[in-house]
Amino acid sequence: MVLLERRIVDTTARVVQRAVDAQRQASDARIERMVQDFEDRMSAEWARTDPATMDTTKLRTAELTDEMVERVVEEATGQAKERRRPAE
Repeated sequence: MVLLERRIVDTTARVVQRAVDAQRQASDARIERMVQDFEDRMSAEWARTDPATMDTTKLRTAELTDEMVERVVEEATGQAKERRRPAE
């Protein structure tokens, strides 16, 4: 009977570990997408800047950076909220 209980516990532990691993991989993929989006947005901001808009661009990139940090922390800590993109 003890061996059967041990097998049940081991099987349950493996199932839980697989679920945790799958969730971690999904979270990592979401963070990778966020980073790529951030890099694209930053490139776009700096591509259209000129000396006259330098201060505005610096301010905007600081805002984008703060937003990115917040989103990554929320995702990494499991507190991410559903963010919906506007319909295109």
